[in-house]
Amino acid sequence: MLRFDDVSLHLGGRAVLDGVTFDVGPRDRAGLVGPNGAGKSTLLRVAAGLQAADGGQVAAPRGAAVGYLPQTGLALAGRSALDEVLAGVERLRRLGVEMEALLRRLDEVPAGDPAHAAALAEYERKEATFRQHGGYSLEADAARILRGLGFDPDAQGRRCETFSGGWQMRIALARLLLQAPDYLLLDEPTNHLDIEARTWLEGFLGRYPGAVVLVSHDRFFLDRVIGRVVEVRRGKAIPWAGDFTAWRRQREEEWERLRTAATRQQREIAEVERFVERFRYKASKAAQVQSRVKQLDKIERISAPEAERTARFRFPEPPRSSELVATADGLGKTYGEKRVLEGVTFELFRGDRVAMVGPNGAGKSTLMRLLAGREGADGGHRTLGHGVRIAYFAQDQADELKEDATVLAALAEVDPLATELRLRTLLGAFLFEGDDVLKPCRVLSGGERNRLALARVIARNANVLLLDEPTNHLDIDTKEMLEAALRAFTGTVVFVSHDRAFTTAVASKVLDVRGGGARMFQEGYEDFLWRRAREAGDTTVRTPGLPAPDVGLIGALAEAPPRDAPAAGPVGEGSAAAPPRAARSYEEVKKARRQREKAERRVRELMAAIEAKEAQVAALDERMSEPEIACDYARFSEIQRARDSLAREVEAAYAEWESLGEDLATEAGAEP
Repeated sequence: MLRFDDVSLHLGGRAVLDGVTFDVGPRDRAGLVGPNGAGKSTLLRVAAGLQAADGGQVAAPRGAAVGYLPQTGLALAGRSALDEVLAGVERLRRLGVEMEALLRRLDEVPAGDPAHAAALAEYERKEATFRQHGGYSLEADAARILRGLGFDPDAQGRRCETFSGGWQMRIALARLLLQAPDYLLLDEPTNHLDIEARTWLEGFLGRYPGAVVLVSHDRFFLDRVIGRVVEVRRGKAIPWAGDFTAWRRQREEEWERLRTAATRQQREIAEVERFVERFRYKASKAAQVQSRVKQLDKIERISAPEAERTARFRFPEPPRSSELVATADGLGKTYGEKRVLEGVTFELFRGDRVAMVGPNGAGKSTLMRLLAGREGADGGHRTLGHGVRIAYFAQDQADELKEDATVLAALAEVDPLATELRLRTLLGAFLFEGDDVLKPCRVLSGGERNRLALARVIARNANVLLLDEPTNHLDIDTKEMLEAALRAFTGTVVFVSHDRAFTTAVASKVLDVRGGGARMFQEGYEDFLWRRAREAGDTTVRTPGLPAPDVGLIGALAEAPPRDAPAAGPVGEGSAAAPPRAARSYEEVKKARRQREKAERRVRELMAAIEAKEAQVAALDERMSEPEIACDYARFSEIQRARDSLAREVEAAYAEWESLGEDLATEAGAEP
């Protein structure tokens, strides 16, 4: 197991880690939790050997591989995304090249030559290692992992330097997952993932054969992945059994017990101290006073846990707007030759809390900018209601801060008439206190920058909030405060977030953006996911408190019907009626159904073929391990070639099967 033994580390005179001791078993799923700055990332870097500890040690089993994904700081270039991922298993690929060289040597050396037997033995040893580590399916596995993280086949062939920093982090994560180290250390792997990719990663880590230690501020993700919590707090690491929700419950119960015990002890100490003070100078009570003094000296004081500092804020009561806040009427947007949005039509009403969802690249951020008036539409128009005041939080909002401006000046920029006391009060709610407000923005952490950006949104006193990924880099406590503030806000909110728990807690409606269009659903996020799971064919029985199945999030989710389809679900008061969809002709319907039936037959054929071929591959593997075959180079080579050919056919069948499955799911939304 991976053992942290009395690990200590001081930075800038502060004890970041102070005698940290705990173990990680070979199949553990452990989540490091704690506030920003508690030392979680530092602990992972020490475990990865990238930062030396002042004391103690981290010991891994002999020969165990430890893999680490940092939060930021990676810059990839010079290779395609697929090649970059495969570069992480270069030793295994070289082993394949060595096997090919040995096969050529066996062709050249006569069977009776001692060199032939030696080469055959070496080939068998290398081939066993190659097969054991998945060498025959490396490229297929790499492509499958990249696909799960959101890279289509075209994107897999693009050079790394053409991707943004967030997508490069996805490539680095894919490379690490393909390497499959014994101990996988992930520092906020969900920061740059959309909900679909997070859901895929949940499933992958659930099946991962090694141990996983991760830091994440996504509560839903933690509950789905981890089986134990290591709480990093004030330099210490405290192991707890159970997932994130169980840890919170257990910790609160433990803290309440300690508070009660500390209060009771303080009362008892106070009573003893009063006795001592009262009879200190009375000779007849001297023995009793001395006994009480010794009693006080022996008491082991119980320290009641102190609550961590967390953001405490709420949105001010906004100026009242008209009932109909905004109308999008046939909005369209094109970049170059790419048509991102076309004919988008919906309405927003006062008090709506709308989660904008959809696949990565569907146009959510583009639509948000059109609503905010930051970009002009190429078609259609946006109409605002009376008295509407918009505050827009962009994905890169924190990057728009002037690097040399102080925190106080950055807030004053959006509310120049506010007094310094008012500005400091608002900043204090976001944990900027005292001289913190005089820090230049360039020294702020990612979480601090996002908190400041949120404070700037609040300072605008708007009645319509357009928030594009406001939860990035926020710790869990701050996310929960933002949830509560948005639920209490009496204005209108439209937001994009890849945090499922946050989206579920805040949204009262869902705007599904995909295929260039958008549909408004008059229901919360979990209701929306249950609906889409049903559309994708899932038959799970719904029970109170049970989250929707993942089938609606990981590729089986059908594309939304065309832009002009009517809004689905119950239509609430004030809902806009969408124009009816143009009906397809009978011949078009028949043709589409024939094509679907043909594809379904092909899927069944492929599954039968895959099962048969995989059985043949397994049978050939067994034959190759038989002593009489292993000693006969000619027969061994013949079986090896047959086995490799079948393995390639299986991979091709799987690729075709996955492609057909996606096509069928996409076509499901177009059925009349």
